[in-house]
Amino acid sequence: MPSAPEIASNQRQRSHDVFVALALVPVLSVILVCAAGGIVIGESNHVGLLPVVRRMVDPGYLPNDFGISLRWYHHFPFAVMLGWMSALLGENTAVVIMSFAGRVVFLGGLFSFCRVLGMRPWAFAGCAVGLGLTLLHAGEGLEINTLLGNGVIQPPIFAHGAVLGALAAIATGRPLAAAASLGLATLCHLQIGILATAFLAPAFVYRISGDKPLLSRGAVVKSLLLWAIPASPCVAIAAVALHQGGQHAAWNVDYLSLRMPHHMELASMGALIWYLFHLSFVALAAFWFDRRCERARSVWRLSLYFALAISLASSLHFLDYYWVRWGGIAKLQFLRLTPFVTGFGLVALLAVTIDGYRSRRLPGSKVALLGMGWAALGLFHSLPGTLHSVQRHWAWAVTTPWDDPDDWTDMCGWIARFGPAEATYLTPPGKEGFTYLSNRSTVVEFKTNPDGGRLLTEWTARLADLSGGALPKGRGFEMETLLNERFASLDAAERRRIGQKYGATYAVLPSAAEDDGGVLYRNRSFKLVILGTAP
Repeated sequence: MPSAPEIASNQRQRSHDVFVALALVPVLSVILVCAAGGIVIGESNHVGLLPVVRRMVDPGYLPNDFGISLRWYHHFPFAVMLGWMSALLGENTAVVIMSFAGRVVFLGGLFSFCRVLGMRPWAFAGCAVGLGLTLLHAGEGLEINTLLGNGVIQPPIFAHGAVLGALAAIATGRPLAAAASLGLATLCHLQIGILATAFLAPAFVYRISGDKPLLSRGAVVKSLLLWAIPASPCVAIAAVALHQGGQHAAWNVDYLSLRMPHHMELASMGALIWYLFHLSFVALAAFWFDRRCERARSVWRLSLYFALAISLASSLHFLDYYWVRWGGIAKLQFLRLTPFVTGFGLVALLAVTIDGYRSRRLPGSKVALLGMGWAALGLFHSLPGTLHSVQRHWAWAVTTPWDDPDDWTDMCGWIARFGPAEATYLTPPGKEGFTYLSNRSTVVEFKTNPDGGRLLTEWTARLADLSGGALPKGRGFEMETLLNERFASLDAAERRRIGQKYGATYAVLPSAAEDDGGVLYRNRSFKLVILGTAP
């Protein structure tokens, strides 16, 4: 049993470590932003999110816009937060602040996780930088989502930080804090929060480390309440969306394959190999710390259980998506949690190395030495790619589409300045961001897709109309090119008919497309025309 001076010394050391970690967080946040290529505004998912934010700031903004209707419930709490900040500080400033806030929340969760393992601040910083650089492909999953995201700030990074905090709380016997953290994760991102809660619920009933149950009967109600308070807004919004058609029959595996195969399919065999690589290190850490520090043992047993649960669920996902073709499991998107496994793997590698060096156990452990050799081989293989990625993407900047405008941005900018604000426009459906860039309504975009089955039939019908009556045969990103080609092949009469159907009076066409006059503006790639009246 430690003496009183030893206890006091340990408390001072812990306080010092917390202070140092807090001092490191701003520096690490900047490093993570730079590693992501800077802060990017108005690209990717922002093209659907930011028009919703503008509607929240100004209820009269594009009142009949179809894209805003589609995305209204998507990441609603995140959009509300951005809306409040945008009203006070402006849209771009709000996005910048949220970009740093996301990194701070994630780093807070990571520090909690590392601290339970007894890792010092410099080791925590090493884990953070390694994840930011995706060293050894850490933080990457079996599909395109990652633990830290990219330059376009999105809610998952907040949810990931909250889940890491929950893991640390469970491992240290703090179920109420864990429940609140999982509730916050659900508030930030419904899928990630619900799935993490479901997977970790057994750890509340019985500690994975094999000790006594974590929750007494009385604490169960408190934990449920602490989870429900932050989670309930997001759950209620999801219930409303489902009531409005979120479970439509058209929301099936064929739609998933059409619109989002990059979220459904195995990214590559390389991604699977790296995933198994990191899973083996989580198992190594559980073996290494099994008879060591009780808290570290609890963390790694819990992490291994969580990783294996994610792996099993992901296997069911692939079985459903590739062979059964039911879609009920695939729609849950278990793959969203797979970046945790590779993140755990990096932390495990560092934790075993540090503990093995301190205790001098490393040279005597054949399993650990084999793991270190396996890690060295992986580092040798991945380091050139990591360095190339840093050289290519490292940036300390805030960028928008206006910083390097192309012909599409130029056209949207002209419409924003001179196009009628109340009009609806026909635009190439494979091009994204028209509403964000022009502050005008468009008939439909492939990128701005429905939440679940809500409005899915109408979205599909609009795309089919702009494709000449039937969708092209394609999947995922290739659909953007195919849709644009079909749209460009429409003749003037077909465009007028579609315009009359959807109330569109102007069209943005490829510069070489057929038109019957009435060109208002033209650049190298596009032209804006008046649709006129359908015969």
